[in-house]
Amino acid sequence: MELKHAYVDISRRALLAADLMLKAGLPEAVGFYAYHAFESIGGALCASVGEDYPMGHDSKIHQFVAVAMRKWLYKRVTDVSEVAQSLTHLRNKLLYPRLMGDEIILPSEVISQKEAETLLKRVKGICKKVEKCV
Repeated sequence: MELKHAYVDISRRALLAADLMLKAGLPEAVGFYAYHAFESIGGALCASVGEDYPMGHDSKIHQFVAVAMRKWLYKRVTDVSEVAQSLTHLRNKLLYPRLMGDEIILPSEVISQKEAETLLKRVKGICKKVEKCV
């Protein structure tokens, strides 16, 4: 199996998990799996053009956006960039509790079911676009 196909497979499986989490009413898990699908489809795009895909989460997202900009010559890249910013901002908040003064903010309080559904829809659209060109 080629590396780009391995990344596509991981992305698809993360999207399936996100769908299950959406049905279960766990929006923070939807957000995390959407992030994982997005990061993985970025690996597929990078692998398809012979670019190394770094190990750090932020570095992966930056590389994905950079390759998308070159590959697509700025077409469709706005959505990739916007989703990347949202996901980068959310990733750790979807996984770990945060202290805000004396208050604890749980991952389940960070994203609503509707926000998770919208985010997942956008990530699915990007994944579909990338799969067509890898």
